Amino acid sequence: MNAYCTHDGLKAELQEIDDTNSEIEEYKTDIKKAKRQGKHDKVEKYQQKLNDETKQLKQLINELNSLIN
Repeated sequence: MNAYCTHDGLKAELQEIDDTNSEIEEYKTDIKKAKRQGKHDKVEKYQQKLNDETKQLKQLINELNSLIN
């Protein structure tokens, strides 16, 4: 583990997770706003981006878990 896992590497992974969480929250806000405005095409666009970010977050968490275990 010590050969491949550094404090800087873990910090970078955690930062990437934090950034992805921020993106997810932004897309959720964008979806709510688009729904209020009745812009269904934008809702679909933001929902797809939200799904992509959620998938990325799961991958990052899995990577981090594999580094820790």
